[in-house]
Amino acid sequence: MILYLYKFKVDYSQNVPVELSTEKSRITSAPGFIDELPLKLIDDYYLGGTFGLYTGYLSITIEEYNNNEVPLSIDSISKLLIENDPFIEFYQFEDKNYIFKDENNLEYGIDTSFLNTLIKEGNLEKYFTRLK
Repeated sequence: MILYLYKFKVDYSQNVPVELSTEKSRITSAPGFIDELPLKLIDDYYLGGTFGLYTGYLSITIEEYNNNEVPLSIDSISKLLIENDPFIEFYQFEDKNYIFKDENNLEYGIDTSFLNTLIKEGNLEKYFTRLK
């Protein structure tokens, strides 16, 4: 399981994420139905809800996107791209040993209190690799 933690330049947590090419010039993938919003942690950090470092955001909300009866074409989606570099900070951790797994957190299955403690103590890089 790969975990992504990040801070936005502007809060895009309600907007639709899309995957961008490595040069961030075009959309390479768009989601189907989105059933999980990014989880807000302390100090404006978020967990999940992204395609990784090469994520852009559309001008429409996840709710609007999910309620659209006709799937949008890539051309239509491309016209809605408003941000291709949304992150101030971006961290990644491949949790092969399930260090952050928490079966009591039914919505996400992640030990968010442990993550919040790492953030509060400035120890994210003890586990996570900072990519930005």
